[in-house]
Amino acid sequence: MNSSLEEQIQTLNFKVDQLHRMVLDLSQQIRTLTDKQAIFFSDHDFPGSATVDRPYIPLESSSEAIDQVAARIIHKDILIDEDDNLSFWGLQNEQPLTAEIQIHRLTAQVTAAYHRIAALEEQLMSQRAK
Repeated sequence: MNSSLEEQIQTLNFKVDQLHRMVLDLSQQIRTLTDKQAIFFSDHDFPGSATVDRPYIPLESSSEAIDQVAARIIHKDILIDEDDNLSFWGLQNEQPLTAEIQIHRLTAQVTAAYHRIAALEEQLMSQRAK
């Protein structure tokens, strides 16, 4: 594998890790904000306001998220060194993807993660505005 390709892969892996941390941080901030808002509204009675029961949808805890990520590590998107044993990765029956296809897939995943972060930031801002 040439060094330019390895650098691109390392950069993408680093970005995915950063995005994962950002998503976890934003999820925690939203959870905290939602909890504070629920406490505030349960402690205060606002005259003339109708109460609306909203279902609380808990975000997954960081340990659950880490477990899910760990379970996804053994995946055909993970770049494998040419001398690696494919049976160790559980890929002996799968057709390995070329490095170029893997980079395109990882780039798409990074883009999707950026969009998810933007959606979480928007949700956080709307919670703060309330």
